[in-house]
Amino acid sequence: MTEQRERERRASKRIVLRAKASLRAGHRTLPAHFLNVSLGGALLQLARELRSARGPCFLSVDFGRDPEEALMLPVTITDAAGACVRVRWERALDFSDLLKLRRLKEQELQPVKVVNGSLPMLVWPGQVSPDEVR
Repeated sequence: MTEQRERERRASKRIVLRAKASLRAGHRTLPAHFLNVSLGGALLQLARELRSARGPCFLSVDFGRDPEEALMLPVTITDAAGACVRVRWERALDFSDLLKLRRLKEQELQPVKVVNGSLPMLVWPGQVSPDEVR
């Protein structure tokens, strides 16, 4: 019953994401990684338990060596259980934020393979079993 209520309440679906991030809560910065992300917020796994968070919180994700490319999002911690923390975006994600999150997800996917047969085709992982590709 509660799962159905959660689905009805949720405005956007969660996407599994395993990218590294860091959560700055007050004066502390904790290493973290995403467990999932949605348009409303994210679920994070921290390196250690967060006991309390006072003041503004920010979630940052690095993209390469350029600090200007980093994704820096103001967040509110809505729930914390051990080292798992649920955060809500303080502002709606803009186009560049969404594009960067999409790039993170694309980096996790396996590359597309070309299968040569009577007709060459692109095969995405999960579509064809290894036994079918020869």
